[in-house]
Amino acid sequence: MKLRTQIRDALKYTLKDWKTVILLGIILCAAASFNDLDSDDLTVGLVIVIVALILLAFEEGYRYLIIKNTLKGDNNPPSVTKLKEILVEGSHEAITLIFYACVIYFLVEVINNINILGGMKDLQAAIISAMCIFIYFLFFGAAINKVLHGGRFLSAFNAIEIIKFYIKIGLKNTLAIITFGTISLNFIVCSVFDFGGVDLVTIVDFLINFILSPIMLLFITRLIALSGKEVSNDY
Repeated sequence: MKLRTQIRDALKYTLKDWKTVILLGIILCAAASFNDLDSDDLTVGLVIVIVALILLAFEEGYRYLIIKNTLKGDNNPPSVTKLKEILVEGSHEAITLIFYACVIYFLVEVINNINILGGMKDLQAAIISAMCIFIYFLFFGAAINKVLHGGRFLSAFNAIEIIKFYIKIGLKNTLAIITFGTISLNFIVCSVFDFGGVDLVTIVDFLINFILSPIMLLFITRLIALSGKEVSNDY
């Protein structure tokens, strides 16, 4: 399947079920609301963290089911009634997401605060920046690589396997996944973390993110899954 056909398919797939789009929009908005809450009470703070993790697990678990079902040949969005499976798989995906985010955060902190190579700060920054980009690429291939290897959790961190996946789908598809994935990630991060005061601009921004964030989330997940489906016979 050509990349253009995959993109067209991913768009049609995303818009098949508006109930799912709205549900994911609500979840992202709820995550934003919890992110804005601030409490000195330990119990309330713990409840906020737990609810936020459950929302993250649901979102990530649903993404995982999209990839899994697509590789099986299912062209319809998964049912959200499979709550147990969504949350179990989502908890694994959330751990993966948090791991990759922590690694990139650590590398950025090294750039900013630690001088490993003596006076060669520019060289250090270049090397660590390249490592961050590499980790970023691995992150986008983690879920599909896990599905392609029978749901084995450690495959989400197997750099060699993920690189082989990118090689198999080709440069064009890889760049498309990373480009659309970055745009999708930007929408999601903005919708969760960038709410400011309540004014007309903020309301418009909220409405755009409420619709566009889940659409981009579903779109990039389906696109990654279709790329994986093309090479699934090699596994």
